Amino acid sequence: MQGDCSGCAQMPVIALIENASKRHIAPAIPQTLLLSLCCLLLLIIILLVIWVIYLHRVYREPTEAEKSRAFHDQFDQFLSKHGVWTHKTKSGYFCPSCKARYFESQLVLHGSTAYCPINECHFGTSNPDHIAPPRPPKVLI
Repeated sequence: MQGDCSGCAQMPVIALIENASKRHIAPAIPQTLLLSLCCLLLLIIILLVIWVIYLHRVYREPTEAEKSRAFHDQFDQFLSKHGVWTHKTKSGYFCPSCKARYFESQLVLHGSTAYCPINECHFGTSNPDHIAPPRPPKVLI
């Protein structure tokens, strides 16, 4: 006992209680391991926050302006001679009045005309791909 309490006479009672409690709090876990565990926990929290922000951006609903831009960007060029649109990935021609109402309506080509198949639209124009057959030569008798 004497080696255990060599400086007890000079220390106040509160300091003795604090020293005794510090000796018994997690004596088997070294401070370097506790520091490593705290840093690992901080890293996991930071990664989880980044993951939540990423998921929020990926799965959010696009705005009306983004939807409109995405719809109109799929069309390639406007053929002003015939008043029709071409598509970037699909063949054929598309109705301009349906495009203004955010419909993707491919025109039906029938002979020398092209028309929109949607009943409410009533758009029609000349077929851009139609080549008039050559006239037969006049026969002189």
